[in-house]
Amino acid sequence: MDPLKQIENLLSDQPAQPPIERWQPELSGDIDIVIRRDGSWYHEGDLMQRHALVKLFASILRREADGEYYLVTPVEKWRLQVEDLPLQVVDMEVEASGAEQVLAFKTNTDRWYRLGAEHPLDVATDPQTGEPA
Repeated sequence: MDPLKQIENLLSDQPAQPPIERWQPELSGDIDIVIRRDGSWYHEGDLMQRHALVKLFASILRREADGEYYLVTPVEKWRLQVEDLPLQVVDMEVEASGAEQVLAFKTNTDRWYRLGAEHPLDVATDPQTGEPA
């Protein structure tokens, strides 16, 4: 098998994402959803245990220029709280090497992303611990 074929298969076997970049509703308000630093989602203080529901919400999650995160539909836009980042990397695939190397990352919502201009890798350092994040 072509070394890059496995990553291409991972990326192509995903359901299509909603076109949230085209949806521009007015702010509906704040919703009591918090995405904790460990990647867990809470609604009204209770852990959301249905992974399918978390995946659905993640598919309509958008960060805007103000740095806030929103759940967006064609007619509604709800601000939620994110303690650190909304998604966590839980798996990685590496194919090829050198200039031909391709990296793909799987998030805790089961989506794969190919590292590149559209999905860059940013590494920050925790000011308290000095650990990379």
